[in-house]
Amino acid sequence: MPSWLPRAALEAVLIVFAVVLGFIVNEWREARHEDQAAQLALERIVEELDTNLQALEQAAEYHATIAEALGELEEQVRSGDLPSRGGLLETVMPSLPQGISPPILSDVAWTYAGQTGALDQLDFDLMADVARLYSVQELGTATTWQMIAETFFFNEESFEEHDITGKLSFMRLAFVELVAQERSLIANYQSVLPRVRDRIA
Repeated sequence: MPSWLPRAALEAVLIVFAVVLGFIVNEWREARHEDQAAQLALERIVEELDTNLQALEQAAEYHATIAEALGELEEQVRSGDLPSRGGLLETVMPSLPQGISPPILSDVAWTYAGQTGALDQLDFDLMADVARLYSVQELGTATTWQMIAETFFFNEESFEEHDITGKLSFMRLAFVELVAQERSLIANYQSVLPRVRDRIA
């Protein structure tokens, strides 16, 4: 056996070991980077959910007050204490001291995390619950807000003189529905948010 063969074999083994070690180190670095990215994404999502929850709680309280005030106006119209004919907005605006005040609910952190794949390694069931939360936020309260705005506030008929009895009742019911949706969404936030927060290392 040539004298150089053991040395060459050792060098080959060392080269293979170095290559394998390099792969392991790279995989470790990538896994660590992915974990850091996921943690940062979770922190931003928690901040976003916290802010959204506060906005929802304030909005639901205000909208419940509006629904109650509209109910009182409806009763006054039915009893004859207020005229049933007039402009809808002229009648209801004193009951809306802050306007209609839709809550500004963000989904920027969630959307960005999804686009970058930062959450791919996290618990699927939890992420599915968060996705449903954002979906309800978009398809529930946002859709109801659009209906309220288009039906009552961006509608020429609301500025004209008509019998407002039916529209007033419809408006009250729309705000009652909105409050129910907001409170349901708040309950979902209060259920999901602590679970997301617990995932932050």
